[in-house]
Amino acid sequence: MSPEKKETSQTSDRALAVLNLFADHEELGITEIAQEMGLGKATASRLVASLTNSDFLQQNPVTKKYRLGYRLVYLGDIAKERSAVPGGVLPLADALARSHQVSVTIMSMEGDECRILHKCEAGQTVNRTARTGALIPAYATASGKLMLAFSSKERQEEYLASTRLLPFTARTFTSPDTLRQEFARIRERGYAEDNEESAIGLCCVSVPLIRKGERVIMTISVNAATSLMQEHEEEYRQALLSLAARVSGA
Repeated sequence: MSPEKKETSQTSDRALAVLNLFADHEELGITEIAQEMGLGKATASRLVASLTNSDFLQQNPVTKKYRLGYRLVYLGDIAKERSAVPGGVLPLADALARSHQVSVTIMSMEGDECRILHKCEAGQTVNRTARTGALIPAYATASGKLMLAFSSKERQEEYLASTRLLPFTARTFTSPDTLRQEFARIRERGYAEDNEESAIGLCCVSVPLIRKGERVIMTISVNAATSLMQEHEEEYRQALLSLAARVSGA
C-alpha cells in the first residue's frame, strides 16, 4: 500500500472509531475524544470537523460538545428500509409491542452473533443497551439459541468449539453440554426462552419468523420484565406465532 493510501485508510479508520465512541456517550468534547482515541487534540479536532461538515456529527450550541448528526439518522432509515426483513413485518411487530406494552425484537445470525434488525420498545423497558443494529452473543439470547438449535449438528459443534461461553448472569448457559441439551429442548418445542440469562430482571420468548428449509434464519421475540413474562408468556408466545404465521402466509 502506498503511503498516501495508508494515510487515507488510517484517517477513515479513525473517523469511524470516533463515531463508534458515541454508542456509549450522548455527547463528547474534543478533549474527551482525544483521550478516548489516544490522539492529540489537533488530530481529534480535524476528525471532528470533517465529520461535522458532513453532518455525521453536530455540535450542541449550549455545551459546545458533539453528538451524532442527522445524516446518520437518514442513512439508518434507508438501511432499515432496505434490510432483509420482509415488507409489512415491521408495522406488525410495532403494533404487537404497543398492544402488549413490551419490547419486540427481530434478529438474524451474523457469523457467531445475533444482529438486531429491528426493535420496538413500549411500556416498561428493561434493557435499553441492545439497540437496533447491535451484535449480541447468541448463546445468551432466546433468538440466538433458537437459530442455533435449528442449524445442523456440525454448525452447533463448530459454534460451541469456537465460542467462549462467558456468564452474563448466574443463569447463563456456560457449558457446551447444557447448551446441547437446551438446543434439543428448543427443537422439540419449536420456540426458545431466555430466563434472565442475558440480564437480571429480563426474560424473553422467541419464535421462528423466516425459515430456509430446516434452518431458522430470522426470529421475532418479546422481551419483558421477569414478572410480566411469568404472568403472560403463553399470551406473548401465541401473539408471536400468529404474527409469524401471517408473514409466512403472505
